[in-house]
Amino acid sequence: MATAVDAAIAEVDERLAVFAPQHEGLRDFGRLNLEALTQAAVTRAIADYDRRVALLTAARAALVAVRDDGHPDLPRREIDPVALADLQANLDTVAAARGIFASNVATAIALEGAGVELK
Repeated sequence: MATAVDAAIAEVDERLAVFAPQHEGLRDFGRLNLEALTQAAVTRAIADYDRRVALLTAARAALVAVRDDGHPDLPRREIDPVALADLQANLDTVAAARGIFASNVATAIALEGAGVELK
C-alpha cells in the first residue's frame, strides 16, 4: 500500500533528478574562465543547489527510515499481565475522576424572529 511517505520519497527523487543536470551544468560553468560578476552569480547558484540537494537528500533518508520502520503502523505492544492490569486500574480511576466534571458552557441557542424559529 502506497502511503504519503512513499509519495514524498517519489517527489524528492523527481526533484533531485531535475536538479542533477542543472547542478552539474552550474559546476561546469564554475570551472570556466568567467568574468568576476558572472562567476559570483554562478557561485551563489551552486551554493543554492548544494544546500537544496543536501536538504532533500537528508529528507529522503529520514522518509526512507520512517517507511522502513513500518510506517504508518506501530505494532501493538505485548506487556506483562501485571503491567496490563496496572494500566487498566489507572484507566478506571481516570475515567471515574473524569465523571465528576461537567461543562457549564451553553450547548444550544434558540432564536426567534418574524415567525422563523432557529434551534
